Amino acid sequence: MHRVLDALPSSDYAQYIKSFDQIGCMGHSMGGYTCMGLAGAWDSWKRDEITSIALLSPWHKPYMVQDRISNMTNVTTLYQGGSKDRSITPDLIEPNGAFDQTLPAKY
Repeated sequence: MHRVLDALPSSDYAQYIKSFDQIGCMGHSMGGYTCMGLAGAWDSWKRDEITSIALLSPWHKPYMVQDRISNMTNVTTLYQGGSKDRSITPDLIEPNGAFDQTLPAKY
């Protein structure tokens, strides 16, 4: 992901982008895990240009265990979980779950 983000400003697609200072990241499961890392849950992965993340049933448990979710700062976060996704959704919405540990703005 770092190589992709570094290459974007000089890519053929750059002509269609107004600014590379505010980039959103959306991911499902491990993709959600990756977006959380880029938003600051892993210090070495953090990218300042990631300002919003949409997490679709994200694999978030490593961040919960290591108390890293609150490290996602300066980012707007949207969580989506499935009603039949019994391994992820309950952890997102339970008291002191991922949603509660996420700093505002969060949805």
